[in-house]
Amino acid sequence: MLDIRIPSKQTVLDQLADAFRTSLDPHHASSLIEFSRQFYRVSAPEELSASSIDHLYATVLSYWKTIQAFDATEAKVEVFNPNVEQHGWHSGHTVIRVHVLDMPFLVDSVRVELNRQELAIHSISNCVIKVRRDQDGQLLELKATAAGEERMQAESVIHLEVDRHTDPDSLRVIREALVEVLAEVRMAVDDHIEMREQLGLIQQELRQGAAQGDKEQREEINRFLDWLLDDHFIFLGYQPGSLTASGRRRSSCSGPEIASESCGARAPLVASKKANGLTMRYSPR
Repeated sequence: MLDIRIPSKQTVLDQLADAFRTSLDPHHASSLIEFSRQFYRVSAPEELSASSIDHLYATVLSYWKTIQAFDATEAKVEVFNPNVEQHGWHSGHTVIRVHVLDMPFLVDSVRVELNRQELAIHSISNCVIKVRRDQDGQLLELKATAAGEERMQAESVIHLEVDRHTDPDSLRVIREALVEVLAEVRMAVDDHIEMREQLGLIQQELRQGAAQGDKEQREEINRFLDWLLDDHFIFLGYQPGSLTASGRRRSSCSGPEIASESCGARAPLVASKKANGLTMRYSPR
């Protein structure tokens, strides 16, 4: 009977490690073996076995070269069609390469944006690496998976293969949209604590009776705010406001708010938590 069993992930990674040991000096081989195990940590066995060892080798080597230098102030996003002459490997799909400081919502936010653009995702690999860099962002050390929890910078590396696009404008549009999404994710994450603190101040006013409304109404509002704080809502911004004597809303422009360079410049963002990603849309005022 024909044996059609898929090789285990460990078998494929061991074969890849042997390829590195064969072609590289011990120091570089050791670094690439460790990186490859982290890079393919969440990849499915059938996905790895569908690629040749040469393809996996060239992919890992390409990404290893990419992470040697990194500017932590912004996400690095590349959208390209790899070829052997330029990249050392080939794919029948368009490749998206993301390198960014690790934070919540990254992978799913990228997937949401690609789905919005109706791009089928054929392959995805992602890992969080712990590294030490010099002041210029050059890689000094990659932490081994089994190493102790010393203070090192956590960075997310994401590899996706989507429907092939050859038009340069199409590739540019994909990249620009992902850069914008990742910037919005970072803003939401960076301002998250401050916005939760603002909600805490509102709760304090409610509990102390400083806010308007009877006790029962204030308690109901507080229960709702507790629900929001219990990881049911993604805070993208806040805008202080008050009611005038005539009941009209009056607002001032301060505090974090995504996608607005000046107050009122753009419609406010509404966010919901969908899986582990941010779903963002603009709502009319």
